[in-house]
Amino acid sequence: MSAGTEEIGGLRGLAALAAILMAGMSAAMAWGGLAPRAPAPVVAAVARPVHVQPIKPVTLVRVLVADPRATPLAPRVVARAVSKPVLPPDTVAAAPLPPQTIAPDPATLADEASRVAERVSAKVPAALAPYFDTFIYVSKAASGPWGQHLFLFRKQEDGTLALDQTFAVSTGRERSEQYFTATPTGLFELDVHRFFAMARSAKWNDAQMPWAMFLNYAYRTQMSGVALHAAIGRHELADIGHRASGGCVRLPLEKANLLYHRFLAEERGQVPVFTFDSARGTTNTQGAVTYDEKGDLVLADGLRVLVIIDNFSGEPAPSPQS
Repeated sequence: MSAGTEEIGGLRGLAALAAILMAGMSAAMAWGGLAPRAPAPVVAAVARPVHVQPIKPVTLVRVLVADPRATPLAPRVVARAVSKPVLPPDTVAAAPLPPQTIAPDPATLADEASRVAERVSAKVPAALAPYFDTFIYVSKAASGPWGQHLFLFRKQEDGTLALDQTFAVSTGRERSEQYFTATPTGLFELDVHRFFAMARSAKWNDAQMPWAMFLNYAYRTQMSGVALHAAIGRHELADIGHRASGGCVRLPLEKANLLYHRFLAEERGQVPVFTFDSARGTTNTQGAVTYDEKGDLVLADGLRVLVIIDNFSGEPAPSPQS
């Protein structure tokens, strides 16, 4: 055998061996394709978070039972007659209203003092007089020598009345309007619990009432809104000496300021309690006083100031014709 023949036979052997290897590889690949594959990992889908509006808490209404140990609430002031205080009474001395110049009192009125004192003595019951040191006489007459004037007397040690001062005032208009604008007549005490540096009238559109000194007087079961107080403003001051108020007694500003502080500082004391007509709901205005079951006079803390309001002009009675 020649060398060429051997070389060809070797190449054929290699080719056959390569074919066998290729067949094996094909078979292996075919077997691998038929074998079960491991399951692919399952990826769970995660839902996106949904924004939910938070629910607001519901407040439940409960009926609470008061704790008896808790500090009690301060009482609410419902009303004080027809006035609404603006300043506490114990703070007014530090903040007085500006003074006003008052014209001198007419000498003719001073000359009338003895006649006025006689009328006061005639109107005040003898049992009542010892309990008061100051007597205020107000004439609400529209005219006459006493009309629209106030006379203030101080009781002397011997019991006689001495004129302290006199000046013009304004009383009620005495006509039917929104209310009847009359100033009541009779004998009145001042209500020490209703002294206000500035009060306002609930009846008359919150009208200002400086240095208000209310009468201790009930009318139809209600505490009266009638007071002695200062006139304020150009028109009220110009009306001094005329019937011009809603029923109160308006004083010149300086006079009201002076009397307000004097009474609180000097006139406190025990005074008789006036009788009360329960059927009419009205305080007696004739000086009738209350007695207890033992027959003793009933006294209460107050001011030793008696106010006499009279519808008398001071004109002398006409002499009888001969």
